[in-house]
Amino acid sequence: MSLDDVPTEDDIRLFVRTELANRKGVDETEVEQLARKSEGLFEWARLACQFIKTNSPGRTVKERLDEVMRQGSEKGKLLDAMYHAILDSSFGQEQLVLTRFYSVMQQVLSTFGPLPMHALNAMRAMFPDHAEHYEVEVILGFMGPLLGGVTDASKPIRPLHASFYDFLTDASRSRNYFIGGQTMDGNLASASLCILHNELQFNICNLESSYLSNLESVLDETFAKDKIYYWAGNGSEGSTGK
Repeated sequence: MSLDDVPTEDDIRLFVRTELANRKGVDETEVEQLARKSEGLFEWARLACQFIKTNSPGRTVKERLDEVMRQGSEKGKLLDAMYHAILDSSFGQEQLVLTRFYSVMQQVLSTFGPLPMHALNAMRAMFPDHAEHYEVEVILGFMGPLLGGVTDASKPIRPLHASFYDFLTDASRSRNYFIGGQTMDGNLASASLCILHNELQFNICNLESSYLSNLESVLDETFAKDKIYYWAGNGSEGSTGK
């Protein structure tokens, strides 16, 4: 990346001004304050705008903006404070909700590769514990500012910024949102074996011939649409517990 590609405070100011245009309680003074508080971190500015724009019961835009401005500005912890604000606003402290948050996010980050929601649901339906048989949308549907693929069922779910993965897997940073410790490997391996047992079949790609110049791409396309492709990375480097 060249220095020309690094967002400046002017770039961030323009972004904030555009994102919060016509929002009651936000004028040029607030735009300037947010741009300065960002310390040049575009990802923080993006999340701050998302948090401010998102409706929440009983709170105005100005009140959400004030909450952002009250966040500490300790060097290196701006993003962590923003992650906590978004997660607190979405999930609160109810134990059932947090338990499901841990489970779904462990599943998302422990698979061998990022998967779309329908694939995550298909695997979860085969977890040994029936208490885990709920759709991942109950958690992921509220994580649009942090995860890609939430609003498009065909897209894989993945963190929009690498720092969010680091945040979730570092207990000193994420605290009550820490998803390390116990791993998802057993659930994912069990679900994957069930899928293989139930759906593996001869010539699953319906190929007329294996002598194809683009055989590898045909296989990739087929398995990307088929649940058998979603073999969990049991013991892989992607596991949150490793």
